[in-house]
Amino acid sequence: MKFIIKSFVLSSLVLFNAGCKFESASDQDSKAKDAPVQAEDLSKLPSDPTKSFVNLVTVKIKSELLSEFLSVLTKYAATTRLEPGVAEYKIHQSPNDPSVIVLYEVYKNTQARETHNASEHRNEFFKTVKEKGYFAAPASSVILYLIDPIDAGQK
Repeated sequence: MKFIIKSFVLSSLVLFNAGCKFESASDQDSKAKDAPVQAEDLSKLPSDPTKSFVNLVTVKIKSELLSEFLSVLTKYAATTRLEPGVAEYKIHQSPNDPSVIVLYEVYKNTQARETHNASEHRNEFFKTVKEKGYFAAPASSVILYLIDPIDAGQK
């Protein structure tokens, strides 16, 4: 039951995010060069440093670079999943537009996210993203607290 509910919610979020409108190609070209790898504002992390939270990231990838990006991303995700503070790290793809990728990242607390942000593999991943120019538009990110009472005792 827990899996079915979680899958339904995640599918709904993926479809919602996949339906978001992206900017025109000319606007994207001017912004996509540096915007996807700007430093994150860590002040936007949850105010309660003890709570688990989800970071839901949506990004549109240039179609011609999608296969290469997914190869790089899956290696990055596998390493990220090994971090002790990362509870989940899943990659999703829109069924309507395969170039729209949604990351479902679950961190045990704010410190776990800060540790991840400072990791060598993350810095290398974003260096590659910038050098290769994978993003067709800047990524969007939403942070949500985990409040599911089924998961509350499993932190």
